[in-house]
Amino acid sequence: MRPRIDLDEDVVRRNARRWREHAGVPVWAVVKADGYGWGAARLMRALQDDVDGFFLADADEARRVRGFSRRPIALLAEAPIDQTATLLDDGVIPNVASLDSLVAAAGWAKRRRYPARIRVGIVPAAGWSGLLDDAIDPFARAAAALPVEIQLWTHLTAPELWVSQTEHFESARRRFEAAGARVTGVDVAGSLAAAARPRSLDSLVRIGIGLFGAFRDDLECAVRIEAPVTAVLRSDAVPSAGYRLPERVSKPWLAIVRSGYSDGLSLRLAGTNNIVSIGMQYAVLARNEPERVGQTLRLLDASSNLCMFLENTGISPHEFIVGLRHTEAERL
Repeated sequence: MRPRIDLDEDVVRRNARRWREHAGVPVWAVVKADGYGWGAARLMRALQDDVDGFFLADADEARRVRGFSRRPIALLAEAPIDQTATLLDDGVIPNVASLDSLVAAAGWAKRRRYPARIRVGIVPAAGWSGLLDDAIDPFARAAAALPVEIQLWTHLTAPELWVSQTEHFESARRRFEAAGARVTGVDVAGSLAAAARPRSLDSLVRIGIGLFGAFRDDLECAVRIEAPVTAVLRSDAVPSAGYRLPERVSKPWLAIVRSGYSDGLSLRLAGTNNIVSIGMQYAVLARNEPERVGQTLRLLDASSNLCMFLENTGISPHEFIVGLRHTEAERL
């Protein structure tokens, strides 16, 4: 007896279309980390008609899934210099962050006799690939003399930094254009920033965890969790509810369901959403009416608001979505 944890691909598609309507610009799906653990190839097949392209973390991911989509694929991490030409041969847009990688892309372009499409990042914070400030001008001057077309990008991280990160990016963009480099596209926002700044961007947006229903109220949660009831108790009949003290139980009945942190439910969910306590293989739910042993309770589905479900838990949507699928995949 186990819980059922599923991804609804129809919901993912509907969410992608809502992001497109909201942003008013091309939407590219981020399917890195094997589609946040749910299968990059699966998500790419599902989203063929609803997004304009796909982002993957690195060259290794791109090689594994290139044959599953006719849409453009681009990288977020810097492409290894010795793989730049191979990636371009495969129709992958490499992320170039050094002069050596730029020269490799230009060499490919000269052999093919048409420009190489590359991405060049402006580093917004630690952890992101691209150019630091002192590398921008030399890189821009070199790019201006080479047959490359640049998708210039950054990532807006913490909302408190968005203004300064945007100003830094726009400064870099002006420096590229002043040097004569061919900037053919701009990419600055992921799901969180795109949700907060509708129709304020002049190029594409990257939507990753937002495809699962995060950050906007008009989206549906694409993950469904159903768990069988294994026992029903009156809340005043036991000294405590699992690892929680009895005063935390505000409803007369407790339903014990087969779904715990071995299934990807974080301990930090306890105390929210009528989840009183969570153990290794069970969760205790507070209920107004007694449930029946053997029936299935739905903890999360398309009618749920993913961010509200996680509110006050300290769990990010990324952590939650990846953790669920990881445990499910391991036991299949």
